[in-house]
Amino acid sequence: MKKMTAIAVIAALSVGLLAGCKQTDNAAGGSAPPGASLTKSSSGYVYVPEYVQLPQEVTAVANPQLINGVLYFVDSGRLYSVGPDGTALNLIEGFTLPEVPSTAPEDAAWSVDHMVDAGGGYVWLCESGYFGYLDEDENYIDDTRLTVRKVSLSDGSTV
Repeated sequence: MKKMTAIAVIAALSVGLLAGCKQTDNAAGGSAPPGASLTKSSSGYVYVPEYVQLPQEVTAVANPQLINGVLYFVDSGRLYSVGPDGTALNLIEGFTLPEVPSTAPEDAAWSVDHMVDAGGGYVWLCESGYFGYLDEDENYIDDTRLTVRKVSLSDGSTV
């Protein structure tokens, strides 16, 4: 009896799984993600992404957050906003990373590890800096620093 029940359950789950594989026409309910399209190919529909070219001054996009239709991201210690279509790139002028300690190696820097929407035009930033150095006796001093701060998206100030 248990064997028959197990086979019946497996058959029912298999039918449900295969039903999810049915290809639907885009007009009949299937849809592409925003900013993309579905293209008909010999094997079915194919996701075709749409890429947006940012200005050359932007060398990386780290920790992107889409907040109220605006994309915010960090690049080399600068906070930017840009429209989802790549237009209206704006450097948020008042934003700066914390100061690097004087004992840190010359190539040391802070980095933004996470950015989270805090609501009301603010974001929470989690930043880290690894500023280890050798003291006068050649002992390694681990000077790891972590910060969490709330930053205004309008002027980059810390609240």
